[in-house]
Amino acid sequence: MTRACKAPPALIAEGFARRYQPRGWKKYIDEYMGESYEMINHLSVCVDVYGNYVNVEVCRSLIERYDIVCRRLYKLREAWKNYHNG
Repeated sequence: MTRACKAPPALIAEGFARRYQPRGWKKYIDEYMGESYEMINHLSVCVDVYGNYVNVEVCRSLIERYDIVCRRLYKLREAWKNYHNG
């Protein structure tokens, strides 16, 4: 979980440096989304398996936030594709 929560900001920073290279930028967005979905999975496991030991509401709130970020990044990736093609 530690790696999965730290990786996305670093991936966005690296990817932004390559924003004028469509394939490079898309790769980093995809990796960011992968790490975020991995974090959603870890948080879901925490709720399901360790529900008595963790704050379930905090975990669910984080899951929701990660999901929102992933959807926004998908839209950004699509918009950036149009930017490069336009």
